[in-house]
Amino acid sequence: MTEAEFIERWHAEIPLYAAWGDFVLALINERLAAEVAPTTLDYFIKVPVKPRLKAENTLVDKAFHRNKGYADPYVNITDKVGMRFVVLLTGDITKVCSVIESLNEFWLYSKDRDYEAERLEKPLEFSYQSMHYIVKVAADLKHNGITIPAGTPCEIQVRTLLQHAHSELTHDTLYKPKTTAKPGVKRTVAKSMALIEATDEFFAQAMDSINSVIATQTQLLHMLEKIYIEGVGSSSYSL
Repeated sequence: MTEAEFIERWHAEIPLYAAWGDFVLALINERLAAEVAPTTLDYFIKVPVKPRLKAENTLVDKAFHRNKGYADPYVNITDKVGMRFVVLLTGDITKVCSVIESLNEFWLYSKDRDYEAERLEKPLEFSYQSMHYIVKVAADLKHNGITIPAGTPCEIQVRTLLQHAHSELTHDTLYKPKTTAKPGVKRTVAKSMALIEATDEFFAQAMDSINSVIATQTQLLHMLEKIYIEGVGSSSYSL
């Protein structure tokens, strides 16, 4: 496939990729809202999520100029449309991942990147961390009047706010082949990721302690309400 043929096909299929991204986001939001209730989705998600189509120049560069060795660059590039869910703590990542993996009646998923597995594989290394899923349409479907063929891919990234800050700072300057960072810069970035991991653990411990206190208080209030109702016969309020 030539660059011209690649671009021509991309222009023709932009609407179906946009429709697939819209469908994926709407479905995840619906299921995730139920999963995190009574917390609102707007509060749970720390950065607004919007499906994003890959820019044409970036797509062509990735397909033909980065020595990726794609057998079929158009098919092999799976992030032509994607979205990113940014949450507060790593425990929240699990909730989003659970929703993504539960929707197998609509798509087939694979993990292109799993930071937890990478930690186990390279325990002494501190680098970019994120969960990357590729979800592909399980069977032809129609959304907003557009037929989306089976196998159409969409990338979903899931990360914490701290991981996102690290990525925004370093992705284009450290992990792109067109740039070469000095060893001192790489070391500083690695130290920042180590601190991010530690900070997330401290925040999680703090939240566990807070939630434990709240749970104890709630149990006590329910016990007092029960005693009151048994003694008086009614309650004018509900906990």
